[in-house]
Amino acid sequence: MLGAVTVAVAVAFLLVPRVYRAIEYRRIVSSPSASRLLSVQPATSDVQFKKPTETINTGYATFAVPLGVFTHMDSHDTWLNLRGGDDFSVLLTEVNFQSEFSVDGNYSFFRKAMQEHPVTVAKAFSMSEAEFTRHVTLIMAKLSNSYAERGIVFFETNRTKGIIRLGAEPYFTHGVHLIVWDKQYPLCQEITITVSDPDLRNDTAQAIASTFEFTMEVLPDHDKLLQMAKHAAEAFSKPAGGQSGEPELPSIDSL
Repeated sequence: MLGAVTVAVAVAFLLVPRVYRAIEYRRIVSSPSASRLLSVQPATSDVQFKKPTETINTGYATFAVPLGVFTHMDSHDTWLNLRGGDDFSVLLTEVNFQSEFSVDGNYSFFRKAMQEHPVTVAKAFSMSEAEFTRHVTLIMAKLSNSYAERGIVFFETNRTKGIIRLGAEPYFTHGVHLIVWDKQYPLCQEITITVSDPDLRNDTAQAIASTFEFTMEVLPDHDKLLQMAKHAAEAFSKPAGGQSGEPELPSIDSL
């Protein structure tokens, strides 16, 4: 009798945590907001843009945008904000490379996360601890990304690979978020496009995704990036009544 009780207690000890995790998992993935994000099916696109463009040079990368749309560039610390009126903006965060989740700058992790789908409660219950932890890590990464509620697109060029995420309703309706990774060097750039006109927004995203190239091989330190951002903003911005030129930006070695 004592042996049977011991076995029952041991079984309960093993099963109760699984029951609680399955219940909590169902609560997280079945909410309306989670359901919308988790239902997004990623697509793959051959990005290209054949309309007239102008080239932006940040000092560490170049990319094209539709011609005649953006008129000023501001630098905020190491961030750059390309502007064209009150509702046209291309924001570049500090170039970086983080590899805590995958050695390729987290690209593989992000790609897997965007492709992850919820499992049944029964599956969540039966998974091993390692399987469940891996699955939940990917699910939570996908849920934390409100940029991707309207769609996710993977793209690749000769020099880069990346993810385009279409902004959430209703808070980021006019926005597109890009992450671009260099294929050869440990460099990654996040870009947020905020344009009210849907055709121009798509054109801007396609132009940037298809032309973005890093022009350096190593990640500069913060002080060098700070100077490069300032020089890039000064080089691009058009004076009132004047035309923008493309002054030669200082190389990283000269900063």
